[in-house]
Amino acid sequence: MRKVAWTVLRLALTIGLLWYFVQVYVDPRTFLAIVERVSIPLLLAYLATVFASRWMQAVQTRHALAEAGVAVSSIEVLRSQLIASYYTMFVPGDLVGGGVTWYLLKEARGGGAMIATILIYLRLAFLVTAVPFAVAGMLMESRLHSMALLGVLAIVSLAAAAATAPLVFRGPAGAAVRLIRAFAGQIPEAATRILAALRTLGDCITNCASASPRSTVSVFSFAVLLHVLGAAGLWLAAVAADAAVPFHAFLWVWPLMIIVHMLPLSFGGLGIREITLVYVLERLYGTTAESVLLISMIALLATALLGLAGGVWNSVSAANSGKSAE
Repeated sequence: MRKVAWTVLRLALTIGLLWYFVQVYVDPRTFLAIVERVSIPLLLAYLATVFASRWMQAVQTRHALAEAGVAVSSIEVLRSQLIASYYTMFVPGDLVGGGVTWYLLKEARGGGAMIATILIYLRLAFLVTAVPFAVAGMLMESRLHSMALLGVLAIVSLAAAAATAPLVFRGPAGAAVRLIRAFAGQIPEAATRILAALRTLGDCITNCASASPRSTVSVFSFAVLLHVLGAAGLWLAAVAADAAVPFHAFLWVWPLMIIVHMLPLSFGGLGIREITLVYVLERLYGTTAESVLLISMIALLATALLGLAGGVWNSVSAANSGKSAE
């Protein structure tokens, strides 16, 4: 009952934020006029960057899982990610997609604890590598030269690096494992499940930190390329939406959008994304709310296409499984 109430509340928040944004900021006639001028080639180029990013994520995940001893193909990972996109259309929060991906891979290959650790590791690597892009974009934008803002960014960077270090380097990994063991020592022996989970967590951290340097470089290189594609894609969507925003702006706007999508407050970040973009882009670059709404609709189109592909793939897989059982 609580889950239903929470979902209804989030849906109401999503609709309320969108209604507020459209009513307060958007002129329907201006919006329709911009829609009529959308460049189809630019729109297709944006969609291409989105699908290319998903494929690169699948390849990155396959490499990391293979290093951890979990054999899985890129197609299997891509299938799990697309099906996760389908479910995130109905359940708010980008983190839910990671949970669905984990469940599908665990069901197919086993090793749930290791798969969960690898997926967390990849997410942390993705967040850590976003920091240099955010810093570069902010340094190129003189109006963002604020010590307070840079201080917050530095704190976030240190926190992300501290969380990632035990999964990459053996020294921090050993310290993390010792900390887990000390914590486990304070738990009663009767709590066998908790103790087993802590032991498994320690083993997973050790295995991640034992990965070859080549694997680590591969993971972080893919993460950097994903940010390049993400920023380029968002810039293409902005150009298609008649928004005169320089490319370097999206080096820091893209990480901001990542955080917005991770918040489990609204469906697909809707409402929050539009208000955030209009606040930032209108103030700094004079972008109209109509262009911001169109950028958001273009991003929503990509999400819907990914979700549709995942839904169809899931249905076909379920039908094939049913035939095999017969």
